[in-house]
Amino acid sequence: MWPIVIIVGIVVLGLIAFVVARNSATPSVAMFQRIRETVLALQKTAALNVQPITDGEHVTGFSEERMMRQTANVNETIRFVYTIEQHEEGFLHMVSSQLLQPKPQKYQIQCMLVVMLTWNQQLGDAGIQQQDVQFDVSQSELGTHYVAMVLRPEQHEAVLRGKSIA
Repeated sequence: MWPIVIIVGIVVLGLIAFVVARNSATPSVAMFQRIRETVLALQKTAALNVQPITDGEHVTGFSEERMMRQTANVNETIRFVYTIEQHEEGFLHMVSSQLLQPKPQKYQIQCMLVVMLTWNQQLGDAGIQQQDVQFDVSQSELGTHYVAMVLRPEQHEAVLRGKSIA
């Protein structure tokens, strides 16, 4: 009888450890690389569909079909949407994310950090100092996470070209 109780106890502890590890897992290195590649591809698409300056009362240039091209799922785990809006002070690059599978908030935050690291690398490649760029990070009540950066027109062009503005 005791061997059965011990075996059942070990199996239950193993299952608990598996569930806890699965729910608190951080994205893998392969996932980080996939996110980076996805963000760069979405950026190119978003650059072809820059939303123009509006008076705030009307949305112009919005197309559901174009927006779907600016959306991508990574490993059926997280969805990203990349938009670029033209403003008087420059260009607002915004990435939003939503989890597609039950994961802790920490997982989504780490995925969004990859977005910011990708942007930082692009800024460095373009010769732009991070402190010269305005960043914002936010979260909606529904769990959508947002990261945004505002680039002056010459910074925007340099980031998209991948060349230094210096």
